[in-house]
Amino acid sequence: MTLNKTWARKNYSTYLIDKLNVRNFARASEAPQHLQSLQNFLEHEDEVRAALIGNILGDAYVDRRGKKTRLQFLGSIKHKTYLLFLHNFYSTRGYCSKNEPQEFNQLHYSGKVYGSLRFGTYSFTSFNDLHDLFYRLPTEEEFSTNRKNKRKLHYIKKIPTNIHEYLTPRTLAFWFMDDGTFNNPKGTVQIATNSFYLQELGLLQKALKDNFNLDWRIHKQTRPNDNIQFILYLSRNQVELLIPIIKPFMVNTMYYKLGLDLFGNKITKT
Repeated sequence: MTLNKTWARKNYSTYLIDKLNVRNFARASEAPQHLQSLQNFLEHEDEVRAALIGNILGDAYVDRRGKKTRLQFLGSIKHKTYLLFLHNFYSTRGYCSKNEPQEFNQLHYSGKVYGSLRFGTYSFTSFNDLHDLFYRLPTEEEFSTNRKNKRKLHYIKKIPTNIHEYLTPRTLAFWFMDDGTFNNPKGTVQIATNSFYLQELGLLQKALKDNFNLDWRIHKQTRPNDNIQFILYLSRNQVELLIPIIKPFMVNTMYYKLGLDLFGNKITKT
């Protein structure tokens, strides 16, 4: 299955304009190496867009800034190898600076301080459709609830009704690397979809079945203050079907989320 090629054709001229504008670069001296990468844009379009959508389903944040849009990546220092893998994937394809992700300390609401990493793509008008596709304005209830909790809420992630058109093996792999978890005793996996509504998980469940013939189940979780959330769960037998679909697109340091070692072999119980 391939992604819609009209994205590349429609936005290629806009992409060129964005790339030629050195204000998109962290330093003007970076412009030549990125101009050299223009010839590879169409070659990498499918894989980059598939990866971007996987990360958007996961932890990445799509930041609409005026007439252009960029993606922001933030993660714990514990997952530095994975963040560096993502940064290398996008930077070598000309979508972000080659400067390494920034390390900083982040204050958690619990009062603890955690080491974190972050980086962002360049801003492109050709990314605007990703924001429109995966974000919506909050309802009055959502806005009111977050205001009481002293949280800013400008947009909320959503699952588009045509998500089946965008789920490729690479998309699923990047999403799983972001939010997947392996249950060692049971041999099952789950994807943290806590921020989405039950109806949206229904869309994901159907798309995963239609596209990959995987039977993901929806499990309910009750969080503090009786807050009900939902996750996607895959049985042990179904994990065997998942592995060959997504493993070719994963960095080996994330194989443990499939119950595999760095060489792709099953981790034996001790």
